[in-house]
Amino acid sequence: MSAFRIVPAGDSALILEFEDRIDLAINARAVAVAEQLRAQPVAGVRDVVPTYRSVAVYFDPLQTSHDALVTRLEHEAAIKTHAESHPLPNDYRVHGVVRRREGHGDGAKVWVNFDRGGIKLLVLKFANLRPVAE
Repeated sequence: MSAFRIVPAGDSALILEFEDRIDLAINARAVAVAEQLRAQPVAGVRDVVPTYRSVAVYFDPLQTSHDALVTRLEHEAAIKTHAESHPLPNDYRVHGVVRRREGHGDGAKVWVNFDRGGIKLLVLKFANLRPVAE
């Protein structure tokens, strides 16, 4: 299971961050945490916003105990998801063609047309792209 950390975003939001990489299991964890927080809400939580590798939780500090919310996030982050319990086989491959590149350095992005899934914009720093022989 991957590591996580909880960081404040001002006085009325917490960000639950998982590992800093593109990974289906990490994304599944972020989505699962957000879904669980929505299914069993914490009093005073205004919004739950999942991203690819994190979950932002916006709350009313007058109605929500910061410490209780941190404890709940720690609990939810520690639960294994289906993707972690059943990882993809090592031979799983997604093929695509890079159509366009934008930017330079850590912010460089590429548009990739995948065989399955259509066209996606990926940040090169996080994408695990490898050339394949045709």
